[in-house]
Amino acid sequence: MLTPRIKVKPDRFGVVVQAKTLPQVGLEEYQKAARFLADAWRCTRVSVLPDGPGRVVIRGVRSDPLTTPTEHRPTGRPPTDLTRWELGVDEYAARVCVSLANVPGVTVAGVPGAGKTSGVNKFVCDFAPSAAVQIATADGKVSRASEGDYADLVKRMFAFCGDDLDEANALFKRLVDLRQAALCDHP
Repeated sequence: MLTPRIKVKPDRFGVVVQAKTLPQVGLEEYQKAARFLADAWRCTRVSVLPDGPGRVVIRGVRSDPLTTPTEHRPTGRPPTDLTRWELGVDEYAARVCVSLANVPGVTVAGVPGAGKTSGVNKFVCDFAPSAAVQIATADGKVSRASEGDYADLVKRMFAFCGDDLDEANALFKRLVDLRQAALCDHP
């Protein structure tokens, strides 16, 4: 009987197992066994991904990282890399980074209570110290910039509009014009 070599690393959310594959027991067989491993390990979910030739990484999650409160401590200094934004962790507690390379803008939308304001506030805390980042806000929940979630950030914004549709359309047209002008300046 063959037994795979494994390395086990527990963390606050569960366990990470690095395992070698065996003849006739490869990635697919590990993936098929994931739900049984979840039951045996009393995990909420188990993921199996390739980890190089002949290796897999098994992630067992016992407590959900998406429901665990997080803390963010802004440095107040401009980020060294404006092309990457660290969001936090995914459902397997893996670090999540978003590439902002060649991204002219970001839209945040969703249902109430889904974390939009928290996400935007983290973005502003991380990127506002850089003069290379310009912030424009369209907040349909308020009529004036002095109201709502972003009232304290108005001085850092180059543009703001509230729930007035004509004002929002004018802002969006201005942003499109600015993007077109930037593209013409840098072909």
